Amino acid sequence: MRNENPFGITKAVYLTSEEIDRLWVESIAPTKGTAKGKDALFQPTSAMPVLIVGGKGSGKTHLMRYYSYPLQALRHAEAGLSALDGIRRDRYLGIYVLLGAMNAQRFTGRGQPQERWQTLFEYTMELWLARELLSLIAGLADPSGEMAGAADAISGDLWELIDERPPARFRTLADVLLWLKDEQRALDIDMNNVVFNGVFSSRIKVTRGRLIFGIPKVIARRCPSFSEVRFSYQLDELEMLEEEQQVYVQTLIREREHPCTFRIGARTYGIRTFKTLAADEENREGSEFDKVPLDSRLREVWKRFAYKLVKRRLSSDAGANELSDQAIRDLFEDHCWTARDGALHRRLGSRQLGTGPHFEKLLDRLMDGLRTGASPGIADEKQAKAVMAKLAVDGEPLLEKLNIMLLYQRWFRQEDLPAAARSIAASCRAFLDDAGTVPEYARQLQHYQSDLIAQLFREASLPVPYLGFDDFVAMSNGLPRSLMTILKDIYTWALYDGSDEEITKLTDKDQIRGVSEASDWFFEEMRKPGAHGLALRIAIERIARLFEINRYADKPVEVSMMAFSVPESSVSETTAHRLRMAEERSFLIRLPDFEKDRNGGERRPKFQLNGMLAPRFGLPIARRGVARFDAATVDLIFAPENEEAFKEFARGFANKMTAPHFGRSRRRKQDVRLNLNQPTLFD
Repeated sequence: MRNENPFGITKAVYLTSEEIDRLWVESIAPTKGTAKGKDALFQPTSAMPVLIVGGKGSGKTHLMRYYSYPLQALRHAEAGLSALDGIRRDRYLGIYVLLGAMNAQRFTGRGQPQERWQTLFEYTMELWLARELLSLIAGLADPSGEMAGAADAISGDLWELIDERPPARFRTLADVLLWLKDEQRALDIDMNNVVFNGVFSSRIKVTRGRLIFGIPKVIARRCPSFSEVRFSYQLDELEMLEEEQQVYVQTLIREREHPCTFRIGARTYGIRTFKTLAADEENREGSEFDKVPLDSRLREVWKRFAYKLVKRRLSSDAGANELSDQAIRDLFEDHCWTARDGALHRRLGSRQLGTGPHFEKLLDRLMDGLRTGASPGIADEKQAKAVMAKLAVDGEPLLEKLNIMLLYQRWFRQEDLPAAARSIAASCRAFLDDAGTVPEYARQLQHYQSDLIAQLFREASLPVPYLGFDDFVAMSNGLPRSLMTILKDIYTWALYDGSDEEITKLTDKDQIRGVSEASDWFFEEMRKPGAHGLALRIAIERIARLFEINRYADKPVEVSMMAFSVPESSVSETTAHRLRMAEERSFLIRLPDFEKDRNGGERRPKFQLNGMLAPRFGLPIARRGVARFDAATVDLIFAPENEEAFKEFARGFANKMTAPHFGRSRRRKQDVRLNLNQPTLFD
């Protein structure tokens, strides 16, 4: 990789047309029941409008720009086709606009009734889309070609579409474009100065939809090359429009006329209404439009897609197109940190047998239990240290952590601790001799290995390692921008630390720093205005905090907890709204499967915390355990005003997993045994 950041640009809006084309990855498999082929997702020639929704950074803009005319023209040139031959082959013309460029907040206030502003918004959009379309058509009017002969007739027909017509008929497409430009300029001047004179002088000169739908009809009638072409208005960033403004867009979708169609890009939370101006009728999926949930489609093929995406980014380097998946993985320094290879022992400092923070904490727990009569079989400090010695394994901190966790599990069941330590030590020795002879010990190691390694690093005051390309793919949860941001930040650190020579390896140090910055970036994306935005941020922090408590507990209740289930129908209306907000913004990801309630049989949906937040809280990448939250718990989590109540809940949650009392009151040993059947949080 050359000494420049191939992942530097993470937003498609900042890419050139050539870069959009070069970085395009065609690997989103269609969901069962949809059209097949390379265009199955976008369906550019279909008359049915398509609403493309997804989280921030899901690739909507890249997808829509790929099907716009500037990208069509690039592909036509590569194929050696003329503009008209290429359009005839494609059978569609993509008219792409970024709705954010409308500066829609201009259409409000300044002493004017909202109805007047809405009318001006609709007229402005009519002129804008007409101008964008005709600019494309004018660029196709080769003086010696088919369009040149049709241009004059098209111009005359367009004059007829205007209600309050200019004095002279249009003679050329340039005349039409000049009129549209002058109308737009007059509107802009009027809106900019209404604050001073208090009145508008502008007039609405075209009926709604006459230009948007009329211009394509005229072109198709006058120019044979367009007789079977679909005119696809591609409106990106619908979320930038207010609700009333979106009503107008929904009305255009409902009132569309042949040969026009629409492709609308929007963030999942950005669709404010489906209402139209047609007697308050609403557009419905399957009737007036199809919907493409881009996030979930990407997650179906995410790992394969991610590898192709990165190869495209590296394609400017020699031979990058031939890179294998293994070559991509080899760019990232990685460590397995498995037992019996010595690497983890060296990384943690090669401590002497039976020493280290994990043993210091165990001694504290044993002595606390000794003082309160809650350490079964321990009569003094000497016996406590003897128990610790049994669990020590020379050069194997991971096995030591497993032994200690297994002791905590037996301690929770009030077993005799010296006897438990001897049994665990015997299993550990047998595992070292032949792992196949102790399948239960090997199974526990396999299940808890990731969490135990995280505990070892945190206890040693070292950053929890997130290393390797596959980890970053899993963390990004199907959002291309999240993956690009991780790689951009890692590579930025590599450039900072590197020399002028080519970078051939991304070190673990650069990966840890880069992924930490990317996680902080994602977390800061939660800074939304308003009460709901603050509540959402607090709720995500609380969920992450509970998962963090579990992962670093003496006796975790779940392995690699990263998800929770909830009786969704039982939570409060406010909580349900905030839960949807978290899902729409991809901070929580709804899992495809459900959990069945053991009592009432209710199907409980499951939500996973976005993996991008894992480094910030030291959480796992792979999801295994699922917490069962009841409705009251979720209501508490999503209520920011109940801070003290949540802190008390979190303390109780942590106590249930902490020796020596494991959630029970500090009583003598014989009294503790009376509470063994008390249900835990997840019962």
